[in-house]
Amino acid sequence: MKNLITYFWIALLLSKFAISQDKPAYQKIDETAGLATSTIYSLIEDENHKIWLATDQGLSTYDGKAFTNIRHSKQKGNAVFNLSLNQYNIWYNNIYGQLFKINYQ
Repeated sequence: MKNLITYFWIALLLSKFAISQDKPAYQKIDETAGLATSTIYSLIEDENHKIWLATDQGLSTYDGKAFTNIRHSKQKGNAVFNLSLNQYNIWYNNIYGQLFKINYQ
């Protein structure tokens, strides 16, 4: 009987810790938040903690508060792929074989 009571108190104590744990924080980010589309092919984070997203509707950036959708004036089509980071430049390409570079410094 004494063991049963001990196990009961241990279980009660452990459940208290499990219930009082903070839940992980997350935020749903989609078109309603300003993202061009929810189809993302590639993403990368630069040194300034800005997130760059290659999507089927172009290049987007996210600074933790808002999205900016970027389109190069000579870009054919919408979809972009293969984000790469090199010395303050973001490189990406599209299905037409075009290669683009953006200096974000």
